[in-house]
Amino acid sequence: MNDDRRLKPRYAVAVPIDVEGVRGVTRNLSINGVIFAIPVSLEVGREIRFSIYMRAGNCRLDCRGRVIRQRPMVDNNYDTGASIDRFEMHFEGSPLRGAFALGSG
Repeated sequence: MNDDRRLKPRYAVAVPIDVEGVRGVTRNLSINGVIFAIPVSLEVGREIRFSIYMRAGNCRLDCRGRVIRQRPMVDNNYDTGASIDRFEMHFEGSPLRGAFALGSG
């Protein structure tokens, strides 16, 4: 039996992420969560704002969520899981200029 309780598929994606001004890199991403490595400790349960920079399509996701888990890694970074409760997609240099928002509140 598969014990993975995630309802949304996750995709291995390594792209830059800025969490309240601190740069990290994503490890995987889904519509409602992200795992990333960052050089600072964040309190579990804390609401955070972050931006994920997708290379394809010059897209930036501006997100709001909560820190779900965090653990230290051997390279002085922290393996961090966060929910994505709300996001806006911003397209640059594309005919799809503007923003698309998803989420509540």
